[in-house]
Amino acid sequence: MTDVEFGELPFLRAADFEGVHQLAWSFDGSLLVTLTGQGTVGTAVTVYTADTWEKVISYPGRDSIATSPISQELAVGQENHVVRLTDIKTGQARLDLVGHTSTVTCIAFSSNGKLIAAGSASEEIRIWSTVDGKSVHVLSGPSFPVRSVVFSPNNLQLVSCGTAGAPQVWDVQSGEKLLTLVGHTGAVESVAYSKDGHQIATAGVDKTVRLWDARSGINSKTLPGHHNAVVGVAYSPDGKLLASCSSDHTIRLWNPSNGRARNTLFGHILEIRCIAFSPNDKYIASGGLDGTIRLWGAGSGMVDAYPDNVAAKLVCVDVSPNGKYIVTGNSKGVGQLWATSTGKQLVKLEKNGHSEEITEVAFSPCGQRIATASLDKTVRFWNALTGVAEPIVINQSRAITCLSFSPKGTRLVTSGRDKIVRIWDAYTGEAVHVLEGHQGWVSKVPFSPSGHQVASCSDDGFVRRPFCWDSATGARIEMDGVDANVTRCSFTPNGKIFAAACRDGVLRLWDRSSETGKWTNVLQTMIGASSWMKWTEGPKRLNLVTLDKTGNLCIWELKEENGVYSLQLDWCSGYEELSLVEANLEGIIGVSEANLQLMKQRSIIHSEF
Repeated sequence: MTDVEFGELPFLRAADFEGVHQLAWSFDGSLLVTLTGQGTVGTAVTVYTADTWEKVISYPGRDSIATSPISQELAVGQENHVVRLTDIKTGQARLDLVGHTSTVTCIAFSSNGKLIAAGSASEEIRIWSTVDGKSVHVLSGPSFPVRSVVFSPNNLQLVSCGTAGAPQVWDVQSGEKLLTLVGHTGAVESVAYSKDGHQIATAGVDKTVRLWDARSGINSKTLPGHHNAVVGVAYSPDGKLLASCSSDHTIRLWNPSNGRARNTLFGHILEIRCIAFSPNDKYIASGGLDGTIRLWGAGSGMVDAYPDNVAAKLVCVDVSPNGKYIVTGNSKGVGQLWATSTGKQLVKLEKNGHSEEITEVAFSPCGQRIATASLDKTVRFWNALTGVAEPIVINQSRAITCLSFSPKGTRLVTSGRDKIVRIWDAYTGEAVHVLEGHQGWVSKVPFSPSGHQVASCSDDGFVRRPFCWDSATGARIEMDGVDANVTRCSFTPNGKIFAAACRDGVLRLWDRSSETGKWTNVLQTMIGASSWMKWTEGPKRLNLVTLDKTGNLCIWELKEENGVYSLQLDWCSGYEELSLVEANLEGIIGVSEANLQLMKQRSIIHSEF
């Protein structure tokens, strides 16, 4: 099985680590076609079987591909600006569609397979008959290179988008422009029609997915969540799921009927360029500039398949100081208190509660109160024994994504999508300090163990160090070291070390200088961005527990010798791919010998085993 590696599902690696620019499934789902190439240009078509993932054939192609919905035929953009119709398995040409005078940038078949549309870099869209290759229409309305075209399910309309301007809807029979979809604040990279034809989805460089009423052109919903440009959108064959891919290396899954986020899929390490559902709804395929084609089980646990009226997704959790209770928050805005010894639910935190997803929960240090933050822009306080809501409610102008109690429980720090860190009196709800400086959403705000400092980090795509603040005065404390966008951060129990997981995939440690009071970057050790971290303290050792975005859990021991710190990996939960530098890897538990050899072979380990 050439070029196939296995994780949760197999993923294919393109030859010579070329980027994967487009994907398309054959009409029956038996074949997967990829367009790969160096840099930003696709130059080779490769066909794989969907049952064994064996490579069937490779042949030249440029910039765009599309598969017929009724036959084993493939449309391929050629270097001479021709759209060539070929047999998928043999590459044998049947018909050349001519007319474009510049690079063919995108192709789409009509649902009955009788028409084909192609956009170009010369700012025009051409529609041909697939039977005889005759030109049907030339749509010259766009004044910019075309990025994506798609027919409506009834084949009466065509929607297009490009590197500037708003997406446009065309009448296929007359060639007239029907609608302009105004709303995105930048270029639109991809468009898709829902399976019933009532909705259009668009992907923008403004980091949003937008849903439109296909008849009126009204922007019905805007779906934020991606941290960088959204490059592709696709509806599942049954129309119940919408997938989007982004330059932030993630795929996000949405319910297109209400716009709610369903799940986020992590795995790619560079920009994702394309996504496609298999016709049988079995797989989602994605391709990116990391040179991999990844396969996701569209019907498995990797996709959140809970119906909205059956269950809610668990979003956040905290453990009481005495370890006897767990509090959770879910996507429906309900908090729940559980007994750790029995797993029994004790109370629900819902009466006079949140109207949207709970993003963070926290026990007070005494364990008698619980604070919850929500997308509904409020923080609420609860009696941890009875589950009764306290009358204090903190209101903000934007969704709140994180909070933390001070060690004495007298202060609460919050932040979120308004990019501002706020410190509150935890008993009155009055603001104590307003701390500004972040350029994007703040994802974590821990107090130091002494309560004298608050740290904050923002996963916003900007290159920044984490911020540290004096909790009494609100003054910012200097942090030395490498600039890096930080997604998660945590203090050690003794407050001497500050750990931060960064967007560049490196976990960094800062040590506070006793002379200057500044935080100095002293170590960078693990590559593999962490989505969660927590320090645990034993009798004679200090451990850092990390969870990365692919679901792998690691336990590290903090070592100190002559004032120099290092992290030793003690245990990990079955990495399929583990990338480390400057780490002590002796005596690891949980990594197979085969994986150790793979790490050596890939030249990503600089330690001896």
